[in-house]
Amino acid sequence: MLDLDNLGDIPIVYLGDLNSFSLEDWGFNTLQTGLGYGPLSLMIPPYSNPETGSDYSAYSSAIHNWADVHRTLNPTDLGLTYPSYDSRIDFIYVNQFLSSNIINSTTGDTAHAISGSDHFSVDVFINLSLV
Repeated sequence: MLDLDNLGDIPIVYLGDLNSFSLEDWGFNTLQTGLGYGPLSLMIPPYSNPETGSDYSAYSSAIHNWADVHRTLNPTDLGLTYPSYDSRIDFIYVNQFLSSNIINSTTGDTAHAISGSDHFSVDVFINLSLV
C-alpha cells in the first residue's frame, strides 16, 4: 500500500485509474462490481465500511486531509469515467494544501473524451498562485 505520509507535509495531487470504490460514491454507482476499496482507503479519514464491516483505519493518512475533486464540486453528478460499466473508477484527489484552491472539475466533457481512451477524462483546474 502506498504511504503518502512518507512524502511529508507538502501539497500532493493523487490521481489515476484506481479501479476502486469511493466512500463518497456509496449509493451512487450501485452497478459497480468486482472493485475493491484498497486504493482509496488511504484517501479518506479512518472509517469502517458499512457494506462489508471492514475497518480501513490503518490505511488512513495521519497528516493529510484528502478531497475527492469531482465529488467535492459535483456532489450529485455520478461522474462516470468508465462508460462500459457505468462506473467511476478514475479519480483526482488533492490534500489540504490544494483543496481550497480548486476552481473547477469536469468528467468526460472534453472534445476527445470518448475517442482518447476507454475511460472518460477527469479534469481539474487549481489556482496554484495561492499555494
